[in-house]
Amino acid sequence: MDSGGDKELWLVWQNSKTRLRHNIGRLWTENGKYFFQYDQQGLSSAKKYGYQLHPSFPGIEVYKSNKLFPAFALRLPNTDRPDYKNILSKYGLSNISSDFDILAKTGGKLATDNYEFVEALHKCDNLGLDHEFYIAGWRYWVGPNLPPEKLMPGTILKITPELENKYDRFALQVETNDGAKIGYIPAFYSKIIYHYIAQECNCELKVTDFNPQRESSKVLLVRLICDMKCK
Repeated sequence: MDSGGDKELWLVWQNSKTRLRHNIGRLWTENGKYFFQYDQQGLSSAKKYGYQLHPSFPGIEVYKSNKLFPAFALRLPNTDRPDYKNILSKYGLSNISSDFDILAKTGGKLATDNYEFVEALHKCDNLGLDHEFYIAGWRYWVGPNLPPEKLMPGTILKITPELENKYDRFALQVETNDGAKIGYIPAFYSKIIYHYIAQECNCELKVTDFNPQRESSKVLLVRLICDMKCK
């Protein structure tokens, strides 16, 4: 399959102890080619918690390939699986979806390591923000015990800075309108989104999809829209 156009994903690594996830690299397509490079800021942060470079990418240069790098292609669902079509359908994909899109939707997680792919998010001071992502930490809070009608698509959620968080000074918790904590903005997005929240921009967080049958990290999909009507 091809790359499906010029797109970008972040490679995220999760620390087993703190459970924080760090954006350690970028995978992107350009003119039908694949590229990967470490993110120096995220890499520096991850190294403080013992992270070591991926064995397939031992240097900090830009890597280039005519197809998806083998180390990442191994993270795609096996096409020989009898439930392959069901896996794609669960994520709104089909057999004509590109490798890149499949990696973006499934995350490419394996049981043998702590890597995951997420869609890239960039701050834009002139255009605001419009991004979909999954709520983090769902299984640790009240989310699994909430009635499904509390999280119907279109439901508005609240974002609150968690100032006392000792691991992430940009931590943003997510709550229902009646104050029930259901998780967090993912740590690899929190600094950028905190920028908008701190400036009291006009931000709205809505439930896009709720599927308790998925793995816990992909149960609650939300969409955040922030314009630049800030104070």
